[in-house]
This record gives sequence, C-alpha cells and structure tokens, in this order.
Amino acid sequence: MAEGWGSAEWIELAVCIVVILGAHVLSRSLKLRKSLPLPPGKLAWFFWDDTKDFLRSLTVPTEVGKWIEERRARYGNLFKARVFFRLNVFALGPEANRFVLSNDTKFFGSSWPKSFRELCGNSCILIANGEQHRRLRVHVEQFLATDAVKRFLSTIEGCILRCLDSWQDGDVVHVYPEMHLLAFTVGYKFILGGSKDVDFDKLQEDYHVLNSNVLCFTINLPWTRYGKAMRARNAIHEVVYAEIRKRRAEWNSGVSPFGKDRLSSRNIQLARDLLDLFTFWEVSPESGKEWEFTEDEIAQNVIVMLLASHATTAKALTAAVKCLATRPDIVQELREECRSVAESKNSNEPITWVDTKKLQYARKVIYEAVRLHAPASQLNKQALSDLEFAGCRIPKDWVVVLVVRETHTKEENFPSPEVFNPDRFNEKIDLYSFIPFGRGARMCPGEKFATVLMQIFLYHLVQRFEFELVRPEEKFVMLLGRPNTDLPVKLKSIREMSE
Repeated sequence: MAEGWGSAEWIELAVCIVVILGAHVLSRSLKLRKSLPLPPGKLAWFFWDDTKDFLRSLTVPTEVGKWIEERRARYGNLFKARVFFRLNVFALGPEANRFVLSNDTKFFGSSWPKSFRELCGNSCILIANGEQHRRLRVHVEQFLATDAVKRFLSTIEGCILRCLDSWQDGDVVHVYPEMHLLAFTVGYKFILGGSKDVDFDKLQEDYHVLNSNVLCFTINLPWTRYGKAMRARNAIHEVVYAEIRKRRAEWNSGVSPFGKDRLSSRNIQLARDLLDLFTFWEVSPESGKEWEFTEDEIAQNVIVMLLASHATTAKALTAAVKCLATRPDIVQELREECRSVAESKNSNEPITWVDTKKLQYARKVIYEAVRLHAPASQLNKQALSDLEFAGCRIPKDWVVVLVVRETHTKEENFPSPEVFNPDRFNEKIDLYSFIPFGRGARMCPGEKFATVLMQIFLYHLVQRFEFELVRPEEKFVMLLGRPNTDLPVKLKSIREMSE
C-alpha cells in the first residue's frame, strides 16, 4: 500500500507519529505530576532563599558541609531547596550519582550560573549540550588520549623541574600559589603551545582575574566583579584571536609545520597543541565551511579548557601535599616507590610513559587526596523533562545538585573516611562512590593528563625534599574557588640531610 504513497501521505504519517509520541510524553509527565510528590524540604521565599547560608557552607572553613548535613539529617538523601533564586533538588550518595551521571545528556543538561555562561560562552565544552557537546568532546578526547600525553611528558617534566629547582633547603614555600603557577604553565604550553608572541605574565594575570570573578552577579560596570572579569575575558580572547590568525596565515602560505594539510584522526600527532587541533581540523566537503570551528568557538574553548585544567590541578596537588605532610609513613612508602623507578634508569634520564605506569602508589596517593579534598565541590545538572527518582518527582528545569564530599566522606562508602589511607584503593571502588572527575558523558576529559602530571610532580618532590606544615593546627578545607589556605610548608633538602 505504501508503494503508491506520495510526499503528502508520508508527511501526514510523520506528523501523526510526532503527535502520538508527544502525547505519550505529555501523558507520562502528567501522570508523574499527579502520582508522585516533590522531594521533601522547604522552599524559602524567592527574595529570601537559602543562598546566604548555603554559600557560608562553601566559603567559611568552620561551616563547610554544615548546611547540607543539617538538611540531610532532617530530610534524607533527597531534598529540595531554593538557592541562588532557583529551584534545586539536592541528591546525595552513590545511587543519586549513578542516576544523574549515567543519564547525563539524555535526561540532564549542563547547569551553570549566568555569569559563568556569559563569561565562558555557550559554545564551550562545559556549557554546550547535545550534538554540539558531542562534537567538541570528540575533538578534545582525541587530543587528550594516551599518545598525546606521551608526547607531552618531557614538557610536563620540564615545567615541574623548573618549579622544584627554584625551591631551596630551609625555604618556606606557599604551596597553592606555586601549584597554581605550575599548572597554568603546563596548561598554557599544552593548549596554546607556549607561543613566544604571547605576554605570559599578562595572560596569567587576566586568567587570575577571570577565575576569581567568574561566579558573580552580572552587573557590567567597570568597578564590579563582573565588569573586571569581562575585561579580562576580552583580553584573553584577543590573545587567542591573534594566535589563530597568525597560524592560519602561515598555513595559507604553506609554512605551517604540516604544510597545507588539515588535521584529522590520521595525522593528529602533527598538532603542536590543542589550539592547532581546533584551528585546522578537516572540514567535511558537504558542510560548505572554510573552517570547522569559528574563532569565537575556538576562543571560548581555549579559555574554559585552560581555566578548568589549571585551577582543578592546582587544588588537587595542594591537597596531596597537605595530606602527605601529615603522614611521614606514607611519604616514605611513596619515596621508596619513586626511588625504585629512578634506580632503574640512567642518571638524569627523563621520565617515560612506562615509568608513570609503575608509579601506582603515587596514583593512589592522588586519588585519596582528591577523595578527602575534591577540587570541585558539586556537580549541577538541569532536568530536561519531569523525572522520577527515589519515589519523588524532579520537575523539568529544576537543577539537581550532586555534592561530592557527601559521597566521599561517608562511612558506608569509605570506612574511616576521615583517615588518609591510599591503600583503600587496593580494592575495587564503586564508580559512583568516587566522583572527583565526574562520570558519564561529561566526565573530565583531562583526568588522565592531570593524573600523570601529578604523578611526575610527586615523583620528583619526595626524592628532593622532606616537608612539614608551618601551621599544622590550621584546618584545611576545599572551598568554592580554592583551598582556605596557601598551605605554607618548610622544606628540608634530602641531599642536605644525607650530608
């Protein structure tokens, strides 16, 4: 019968299918609304919500986690609240993590404050949804694959050695600023190639301003936090635009490192950095585009990749040093592993990919440090439709908040959770009980790169120095944007001790 159909009949059939599916979705949504309650909890008035108290729990060391714990004790692992003038469902624990993160991009979209969206741009990988996110992630993951990390090992190690060479016996080093500079330098070389045409100090200063003010009220005046962040963002954009235009001019003249070839999965090893990957990726003939990515798309993703990578890596490295400084026994075990690797090599021989695979205890130290002090305090996801979880309805457009520390620091997930114990990672850990890098479709694409960087740093650190906390009584917590302390430590050169 369908053989005799014309285009009108096929269009009519398609419309009928869409109507039926739409009716099914609407019917399901109405059933959910009628049959299931909202999560327990109190929704404060719109202009008098829980933002102030919630922010205190993210920014005041003595208050960290208090707001969540009070509501968890009252309502359980799922509760609603109005924070930042929006409706939220706080979902705590591995099962909630599994439900949300395994369905990311299917039932949930990204959720970021307005200031972050406007400063970073809707085309960046952290904010993009659907096909745009998939397209960006495919490109980034290709460049962050094992082969790329192997190629950059010497660059990573060189940056680390320059950092440690500036430290001397008896120095008091403020760890967080040092780690911030180290992670920014590595990220700059990996993403922008360490271009000699870029004013590194000015770029770092602009990134500091942007990073410090990326979460704020969107009042664009010269003296406001948002106005300062916008100026810094625009300055960084101009740096990226200039570098793109210079490289494309070289490519058009045939003097780029890969002539006038386009980059693809077949020759990705020719890319000098992530900027090359975005700038010269091959274009499908049917697209009709000159370039796969526009200058704005490239600039937005360069900004957010460098912003995210150096900030989280600096916090993770600082946490690792803090944890090690309290446990000399663990430092000694780590040192023995590192010396074993070093003794299998010639003197001053650069570290290799094979060496990093041998640094298993170093990897466990890193994992345990970010379990105790996760660089990202929470993961926010927006419901794309009405959803059901744990016998409750999560309405469309509400933001589901996963609080990382509420999984990492619970006895049922990690016995004696307050104890720094890298050996707990000798056992298989439930994927959704350990989420410092996220999980699912939006899991941090740079997790492997960052972990290798941290392994190499610890490999050199513990063979050069003993270190102790200058203020051992000071509480160390990971706040919204950074640790609550710069973590001053006093160094003792192992070479001086041996003499």
